[in-house]
Amino acid sequence: MTTKKNCPATDNEFIQTHGGQKYADGKSRNKFHNDIARKERHRRSPIIKALDLNYKILKRILGDENTTECSRDFLLGGGFSFEHLTTLTIEKGKPIYSVFGISYREFEVDKFIITQL
Repeated sequence: MTTKKNCPATDNEFIQTHGGQKYADGKSRNKFHNDIARKERHRRSPIIKALDLNYKILKRILGDENTTECSRDFLLGGGFSFEHLTTLTIEKGKPIYSVFGISYREFEVDKFIITQL
């Protein structure tokens, strides 16, 4: 038994050749899922860029050291965004922020310790 359906990717009508067929062909199925993935990448792009910039700034400040100190103003001057981080851990009641394997925590007002994990 054949049934006519509309393809969600192309909005063209097609005849189903098997019961579970949702798309007119493989190209339409790929186009549909690629469009969804493209929209998701576009939605996350600003966040990924901010995280990448934060990581580069922290990495540059650390250099060859495993631990270093710097001020909030120094981080902000480099374009650091305190709103974007990958992990937040609470240790002894104090937050430790991480960006892709580099952590930072405030040890004095506007002074941070940056550590390579």
